[in-house]
Amino acid sequence: MNFRPSCNKLSSPALILERIQRLSSTDLHFTSPDEIASLLINRSRRLSRFELELFLWPEQPDFLPSTKAPEQDKIHLIFGSGLAKNQKDLSEKSFSDLFILEPDPGLLCFFLGMADPEKIFPGARLHFFYDLENCLTKIKEVHNFWRSISALKLSFCVERNPEIAARLQRELDLCNAIAGEENKTIEKHYFTWAANENQNLNQLFFRPHASFLNERYKEIPAILIGAGPSLPGALPTLRNLHDKQRCLIVASSTALRSLAKTGIVPDLTIIIEGKKQAHFDDLGADYLSKLNLLAALKTHPGHLDHNFREIYWFHNQTSPLFELIAKTLPQTSPLNSGGNVINEALQFVLAAGCNPVILSGCDLAFTRGAKYAVGLEKKEGEDEAAQKRFFTVPSDSGEPLSAPTEFIAYARSLEEIVDHQKKINDSMTFINISTGGRELAGCRPMTPDNCIDYLSGIPEREKPYLPGHHQSKPGKIPEKLQLHALQLKQLEALVALIINKTGPQSLQVDFIPVRYFLTQLPEFESGIALSAIPWLRRLLLSEQIVLEDLQELWANCRKLTRAAETGKSS
Repeated sequence: MNFRPSCNKLSSPALILERIQRLSSTDLHFTSPDEIASLLINRSRRLSRFELELFLWPEQPDFLPSTKAPEQDKIHLIFGSGLAKNQKDLSEKSFSDLFILEPDPGLLCFFLGMADPEKIFPGARLHFFYDLENCLTKIKEVHNFWRSISALKLSFCVERNPEIAARLQRELDLCNAIAGEENKTIEKHYFTWAANENQNLNQLFFRPHASFLNERYKEIPAILIGAGPSLPGALPTLRNLHDKQRCLIVASSTALRSLAKTGIVPDLTIIIEGKKQAHFDDLGADYLSKLNLLAALKTHPGHLDHNFREIYWFHNQTSPLFELIAKTLPQTSPLNSGGNVINEALQFVLAAGCNPVILSGCDLAFTRGAKYAVGLEKKEGEDEAAQKRFFTVPSDSGEPLSAPTEFIAYARSLEEIVDHQKKINDSMTFINISTGGRELAGCRPMTPDNCIDYLSGIPEREKPYLPGHHQSKPGKIPEKLQLHALQLKQLEALVALIINKTGPQSLQVDFIPVRYFLTQLPEFESGIALSAIPWLRRLLLSEQIVLEDLQELWANCRKLTRAAETGKSS
């Protein structure tokens, strides 16, 4: 999570007052917008020397006067990010009124979750301002930080509004359930993922990675097919679109059995499952030979044994080691561990340039009492089933549906991807034809038949042919390159040590580009270097640390490599 304030530099106290009024459109705390302005104006008249202090880390605006007025006579406007950065300095001062303004509600969530305002600022009247709807959205993104919020802190935030308190409490319960589910997943599967990743290097090292397809399908419609209960009803439509060959069809491996029976061969099939599954059994060698597999590095090696047309691999997967780092260092940001195949497929087709994006079989809820399409039910032990928590979610028809915690997490991740994409590209269209499934924010609900009518109104573009790469046969990684894979793990460990040593406040710096630095190393001529980018983006601390510590690390690694090659001990 980036703790920098997402605001422009302010140039006058008048603009600050205007910002206060805009930020406090919802009366979540003690003060209404009019009262805020009145209080500031009246206090400025009473003070012989009016000073307005704005803590905006790392810069102090040049328009603020530098007077020597007593601390208790100052009006303090503090952005949440500056508060997180300067807690120690601020706690040594005394305030009468402390206005905490936060354009990014996520930072306010972080502050309330990680700090005790009443202890940091004893005797001060605290005023928080943020927009309710944005706050609820942000809570979903930073739910890991909300685990430490007590009922006292929650009531501190909304004690004047029981309705809002109830909504926030429900949101907090959801976020705690999702965080618990993610932790259980990592604890349960970490060593399996790590073993799979190590074994898959031999298979995938010589294969093309997914970035090869970036922008290849620009403005081509994409259909993402999941294995939800609504899938059988959409098969005639999917077969129609498949035969017309104008859409990029990306399917989850669990949907293959239903698709094969209808003669649908997806352009790409995504597999991320770390345990051995029977997704490809009984499909026939001829059908499998037509499939292009897009595999996560942590998928079970047995999934790669079939004679596929081609195997691509995700170049942007976070590694199991980074998941472990995030678990042991709770100050790191929540991670996308690639736990849902549709979310991975969505990010892939967006990188490929597809538009519109159509979701089918993505129910993400129990539709008509079922979790998966007919014949795809996953059996759970009684204890596992009994421990699951279920929440009520809206459907596209308005009827409430029941969804387990993992489906809530998947849906939220999907909705965040959709929301982000629409913000950077307002021409993007997302359509959900998972009839009867849960409502997905940002996705236009549509019946399969109406979807065909909609696509008929879009100018047709020729769908590029997906090339095969049979000339790059899988093989064994040379011993030297295996040593370099070990170096990559050492690099991960180093970054974790830096974080442990410097603490969470050091995470407030921006990510600096390191792709060039890594890819210039001769040992990393292949795409394996790119697997380091996701966790480096979150964990690197500053340019100085990167250039000094990482260069020293690589120097030591090269010494070890030379020693191993010559048979000498280090």
